[in-house]
Amino acid sequence: MSASPEDLSPAETKRRQAETYNAFFVANQPHAHAIYNEPGMDPRHIAEQIDTFPKDQSRSIEEHVTQWHQAQPHPRNPALTVAEFPMAVKMATRTKFGGHATAAEAGAFWQEFQGANEKLQKQGKDPMSPHEYTSLVDQMAPVSAALHGRPPSMDEVTKLREASPAEQRKYFEDLPDPLYPVVSAGQMAKYMTLGNFHAKYGVGRPAAKSEAAYFAVGGMSPTQVQDYYRNMAPVQHPVGAPAKPAATPPAPAAKPGAAAPGPKTQPITPAPGGSNGHRNTSY
Repeated sequence: MSASPEDLSPAETKRRQAETYNAFFVANQPHAHAIYNEPGMDPRHIAEQIDTFPKDQSRSIEEHVTQWHQAQPHPRNPALTVAEFPMAVKMATRTKFGGHATAAEAGAFWQEFQGANEKLQKQGKDPMSPHEYTSLVDQMAPVSAALHGRPPSMDEVTKLREASPAEQRKYFEDLPDPLYPVVSAGQMAKYMTLGNFHAKYGVGRPAAKSEAAYFAVGGMSPTQVQDYYRNMAPVQHPVGAPAKPAATPPAPAAKPGAAAPGPKTQPITPAPGGSNGHRNTSY
């Protein structure tokens, strides 16, 4: 039968307190290094853990310390607990359109995610788990990014949660194109793909979005799109064909008051033997 704290001598009480403190200090070391990048914890935090340690010791010191840390504010974003921080960063990075999510972005995302789940619960629906959310984003993001240049929003993820992949794709295709809202995003993508193929071989450049919008509004067929770029292409002369002679430049205009130029005459060269062009026959 163990002695009660009242029966212990001051020296024994102090020894046991030191043992408890050392046990908690050792249990805190991996958490201090991983979370705070420090060799040890603040003694006040260890004292708080010792004070809340169950007297029946139903949990080990390691379990108690781990649970205490999981519930603490994370040093990089106090709005998140240590348990929430890594998952929030992972999910925000998955949602973000390029790049790794910062601690601030992770906090903002987690607040939005929690708010979406609260709305679902008020509607009598089950909340989304982190795994379900990331799976939905992975499914919708390629279509949303290709057609709109952005990831799906939280509202879109919850709205299309139970939709099939075909229904999700149609939703993003039916939304207006961001630059030409008179045309749907699906039509723009279709005509850009068609236009790029014919423009590359017809005029040596990609199709412009203004051209694709023109094709879509006109409901042009693939043949009409092909003819559009074919008629725009420069005329190609066959190899070896004679070059077209350069045009003779026009004569300069005469100055006012100057006499009109007469016909050109050849100079007379004197014939040998005389100055008048007749042969000299006198000796």
